[in-house]
Amino acid sequence: MGRRPFDYTLLVLTIVLVLFGIVMVFSASFYAAENSPNTNYDGYYYFWKQVSGAAIGLVAMIAAMFFDYNKFLKLRYIILGIALVLMLLVFVPGVGIEINGSRRWVNLYFLDLQSVEVLKFAIIVFLAGSISIHQDRMRTFRYGMLPGLVLLAISAVLLYFQPNFSAVVTLALLVFVMVLVGGANLLHFGIMGVRGIGGGALAMVAGEYRINRILAFTDPWKYSGDLSYQLIQSLYSIGSGGLFGLGLGNSRQKFLYLPYSESDCIFAIIVEELGYVGGLAVLVVFGL
Repeated sequence: MGRRPFDYTLLVLTIVLVLFGIVMVFSASFYAAENSPNTNYDGYYYFWKQVSGAAIGLVAMIAAMFFDYNKFLKLRYIILGIALVLMLLVFVPGVGIEINGSRRWVNLYFLDLQSVEVLKFAIIVFLAGSISIHQDRMRTFRYGMLPGLVLLAISAVLLYFQPNFSAVVTLALLVFVMVLVGGANLLHFGIMGVRGIGGGALAMVAGEYRINRILAFTDPWKYSGDLSYQLIQSLYSIGSGGLFGLGLGNSRQKFLYLPYSESDCIFAIIVEELGYVGGLAVLVVFGL
């Protein structure tokens, strides 16, 4: 049986977003990188880092095009094992990278890898395999909810010590959506969902940094000098862009006013330079 044609529209949109991302990362990061000892004062540091990531992604995409995804069923334990090893490596001195008190990255020499991204893929593959094999028993707790809960519990423990609460929430949503679509018992799903929400609420108030984030989000102007500084600067960036922006490369906030303008707040820079129209266009392309 011949191979099915792939989606050319999706391919083109993906390439457009990748190239656009490289341009915007360069625009947002050049001044900060040129004035930072962390980048050896190399203004092109983040540009080349983004290009390297794009090249790796391109190779992975081409490889995936010719890979029979059905083989993931046999490889799911290996993929999950690799992901868990990477999650543990973040705690190994000299291998794990700590940034602002969080250990979420692994130094692979040729790139810094956020291990939870591999874990997300591994959980998708593993759960998909489990659901496929036990489709006729998905309404039982053992085969419907338990595999996902075990994976989520292990992941939550590892992420707690990084710490990375937002990733726990993302994985929880991922697991619950997969088991729900896979045919899990709605009663089991509802009970575990309520417990999960309760546990998440407790986790949010248990850590000081999480409480600080909530305070910053609910009333940013009250904490404008510390907790909400980045948030407020990003709002300034978006607000100053107006309808059509200041022009590509003309952001003012990237001149050391907005922290992590090349990563966390890249969308704010996009809107500042290309306006609400440009920001909306990016969201539309992602939605397509």
